[in-house]
Amino acid sequence: MSMFAALAFGAPVGTTLYAFGGFFAVAAATILVPLITVLLVGLLPSVPAQRGARAGPMKVLAAVWLPGFGSALSSVGFGAMIAFSSLLSAERGWDPLWLTFSTFAVALVAARLFLGHTPDKLGGAKVALACVFIEAAGLALIWFAINPVLAAAGAALTGFGYSLVYPGLGVEAVRRTPPQSRGLAMGVFLDVALGSVLLKSSACPLLALSGHFDGCSECPLLGVKRTCRLHCKMSVFDPKRTHQPIFR
Repeated sequence: MSMFAALAFGAPVGTTLYAFGGFFAVAAATILVPLITVLLVGLLPSVPAQRGARAGPMKVLAAVWLPGFGSALSSVGFGAMIAFSSLLSAERGWDPLWLTFSTFAVALVAARLFLGHTPDKLGGAKVALACVFIEAAGLALIWFAINPVLAAAGAALTGFGYSLVYPGLGVEAVRRTPPQSRGLAMGVFLDVALGSVLLKSSACPLLALSGHFDGCSECPLLGVKRTCRLHCKMSVFDPKRTHQPIFR
């Protein structure tokens, strides 16, 4: 959430810095600001390690690949926003250029801040399934937008939809593993989800050849099949279900 908050405010701040001091000011801020992280990390208390038998990497991969792949597919929309939203605004003469992406990021942060508990309460797969459709609708609205207001509304829908897909599927991935292997499970889930970097780097430029967001809006829907499958496997319609690891 903090990363997306930084992305939301980084665009207008970066534009201001560039207008004030050019690339030198942007480069100086990019170098100096992350150094604050070193001070903050040094203040964090250590977390005691979980004892017990640990599952092997392949068993963890078998448990988390399905939610990880669903997260990867939903991230194509995020890749389109971060790579092409400003270019789309420039092409259509909308100002400011950063409005659509900043709106996307603000909506994402707000949704996670106020609704971040819903995957734990309602079930991660169920929440992710609903949010995938919202994300696709937002991308389609950006495609059809005839002015920056509609584009910003579509960006807000996209950010709201994408906001709970990753944590929702992450909840399901972690709950399918025993406590002593959850660090590994989250790492493997993240690796599978970050496999979308390859997907985004190849898919988004091809989809952008048409100059539209229609192809990008369809990509999150590819994750619906995976999420539905996970939805059924985890029996999320049963509010009394317990989340048990699939291996011990």
